[in-house]
Formats: sequence, structure tokens, C-alpha cells
Amino acid sequence: MFEQPAGRPLVFGHRGCAKRPENTLESFEHALASGADGIEFDVRATEDGVLVVVHDADLARTTCLEGLVHRTPFRRIRDGDDSVPTLAEVLDWAETHEGLLLDVEVKNLPGYDQGGVPTHDLILEVASEIHRRGLTSRTVLSSFNVHDLLAVKMAHPAVRVAWITMPLVSAVELVAVADAHGLDGLHPHLAALHGENLTEAVSLVSSARTCRWIMPWTVNDAGSAVRAAEAGVGGIISDEPGSVLEALTTNA
Repeated sequence: MFEQPAGRPLVFGHRGCAKRPENTLESFEHALASGADGIEFDVRATEDGVLVVVHDADLARTTCLEGLVHRTPFRRIRDGDDSVPTLAEVLDWAETHEGLLLDVEVKNLPGYDQGGVPTHDLILEVASEIHRRGLTSRTVLSSFNVHDLLAVKMAHPAVRVAWITMPLVSAVELVAVADAHGLDGLHPHLAALHGENLTEAVSLVSSARTCRWIMPWTVNDAGSAVRAAEAGVGGIISDEPGSVLEALTTNA
């Protein structure tokens, strides 16, 4: 895991910060200004193979455009809504902020987003770009797709990878599965971590072979943030990084 600040988990701004349009440079700037240790953002490929930072498969919710990302040429996206950054632009920006951590979620779960490009190709291209830029030490690649994470570890062993999971299975079981696959971390939905389940899951990490951290998403209220910190999670992904940091500092 990345080095943690004394007395609290790392805090990542989920798609930047909810106070600004998600997955935009403005949102990332706001998260950084609020004190976040890192930013989490999503990557997809356009029809012509340009890697862009956008969450949904469909452009309608977060832009003034319509249509699926993977069926839309990049120039149409850029001409229609210039707030959608490319991965290259976000990494250029990140390189100017020394020490800023990155959680790059690659949207590549088959059947999840109405089609899309071959999943191995997409995540391996992202991993190669992270490696080429020398950002490996401050980046984790995350995905719902275990098979693609394993492909990254085969091609780029030094790149950290984390498995994103929904609240359908106990986090205790998920840690064991992630560790058995040689993954570096687990990013479970907050709802999968409750009561003693959270404490036990964190305890398993301390003796795991490769799975070295748990970083739940999306932790937005003070109570949940404090409970997660007290249980010993390595990080927190939050829509409200500033508020979460304030709660963690107050309860330190």
C-alpha cells in the first residue's frame, strides 16, 4: 500500500469531488484543494481508441452529448463537451502535483457497459501508459474484472492492482479470493463492510500473501469514515474528501 499519513487512512476523491462535475480536471483540482491524498477516476476508450476519463458507458448523464463512448469518435466528444479529459491530460496534470496518488478504474467488465472494446487491450494500454510515465509508485489500477487485473500483473508486475467489488459477498471472503489471485488490494463497496465483518477483513489483510490493503467506496458520512479508520482500513474513497478528512482529523 502507499505510505499512510500518521493516524488516519488515505483519502481519495471519488471521481474528484461531488462539489464539481465528476471526472473533470476542475473536480480533481477541487479534491486536491480539499486535502485529498489522491483521486479516483474512470477510463474508457472511444470508437477510435482514445482513452478518455468518463464513468458511464453512455455520454448522456455527464455530458451534453448522447451515445455510447465506445461508439463515438473522440473528436465528436471534444467538440461537443471539452470538459471530458483524456487519460493523457489527467496524467499530465497529475505529474505537476508531486505525491498525488491515483486510483485509475478501468471500465472493462464484460456485459457491464453495453459492449465495449476487448477488455485486456484496454487495461493493458492503461498499465503501459502508467509504466511509461514512471507513475507506478503512486498509482493503483482498479477494476471489477479479476481476469484483466491478472493480465496486468503478468505484463507489468510492478503495477499495483485492486479488485473492486459490490456488497453481495462478505468482505472476509473477498480478501481471501483477492489474495489467492495475487492481487494487491481490495476495494469493496462500503455496504460489504459492517460490524465485525470489517474488523475481521482488515485483520486478514495483515497476514495476507499479496492483498495488502482494503479501501472501501463510497464513504461519505463522518460516522462511516471514523468506523473504517478505527478498523484499520488503508484508504477511503469518498465523494466528499474534504468532509471526510475533517471528520478523521477531529476524531484522531
